[in-house]
Amino acid sequence: MTHWIDVIQWYMNSPSPKSVLATGSTHAVRGVETPDTVTATILFPNNYTVLYYGSMIGRLEGGGIVFRGSRGMMTLTRDGLEVWGEPETGGGEKLPEPDIVVRSTGDGTLTNLKNWLDCMRSRNTPNAHVRAGVEAARTSHLANLAMRENRVIGPDRV
Repeated sequence: MTHWIDVIQWYMNSPSPKSVLATGSTHAVRGVETPDTVTATILFPNNYTVLYYGSMIGRLEGGGIVFRGSRGMMTLTRDGLEVWGEPETGGGEKLPEPDIVVRSTGDGTLTNLKNWLDCMRSRNTPNAHVRAGVEAARTSHLANLAMRENRVIGPDRV
């Protein structure tokens, strides 16, 4: 979860959630401490909700993010991004061709690692500040806690 929620919190400028609810279970992957399938609902104080679904069972899709708003939708995956404007009327039956398509080039993991190593040598600030990693890990930990305690983690714990 951390490797997707970090992007959402960065884009939306939201360091901490307002409340978290999560459920999960192990269906196929044995011998690990965490469930292989997780669903979480995360409410942020600046008026948006994240619905997260993650599974370690299938390998056909590498995951991604869908941003939905009243004026459009954007999907973000490791392959790139696509943007659609919200239609004036109708819609919903079939997704039209996107208005904007940007394809990824190179390997983001290698680029990130190179940036981190370069910053270790130069003492420059990395592309992804440590604060963003801490905030994303905290949100993931709160989802894990909500799942383990089988309850909403609210303002008293976030």
